[in-house]
Amino acid sequence: MRKDLAIFRAVEAILALVLVMALYHWVSTGSLASFGRSATGWYSHQVDGLFTFSVTDTSIKLPQLSKANFPIASAPKTETNVTALSGT
Repeated sequence: MRKDLAIFRAVEAILALVLVMALYHWVSTGSLASFGRSATGWYSHQVDGLFTFSVTDTSIKLPQLSKANFPIASAPKTETNVTALSGT
């Protein structure tokens, strides 16, 4: 039993050493930084717009009417001649 555990621990130590050496190699060559940039770029592209929101205005506003928008045309302005009305 102890022999099996010792073999397991030795294999575990060798795998940990290989992992540390591989990480050191990737860091020293810049591959890990390049992978980090591409992974974060991919992630930011995937979640783009996920946390954005828009506000819709649902308030009721009265229409702003002008005389030009009325469906019935207003009477034209006429100039009244005071002398014509008085009969002189």
